[in-house]
Amino acid sequence: ERTITGGDFISELNQSDLVVFDSSTVGLEALLNGIIPVHITHVSSLDVNPNEYDLVFTKVAYDTNDLLKAVRNHKADISKTRDVALSFYNSKDM
Repeated sequence: ERTITGGDFISELNQSDLVVFDSSTVGLEALLNGIIPVHITHVSSLDVNPNEYDLVFTKVAYDTNDLLKAVRNHKADISKTRDVALSFYNSKDM
């Protein structure tokens, strides 16, 4: 378990296997750096999640069991994560 307490965010990412986030661009930063993001959310929550278009790498956790499953099974072929994250910026919806 790591918590950023004034350190360099990218340095912290480079020491991580996955990133747990709520509603921010942290998930995109994780993808850009080849790290699996896990979005913590609630079924009826309204939040800003730029990773919602990505159903391949970004994991979604609605409860403790989902989070534990994502942590246990986070290994994936991360060679394409950067391309997926960059595709967000090429979206026609922007």
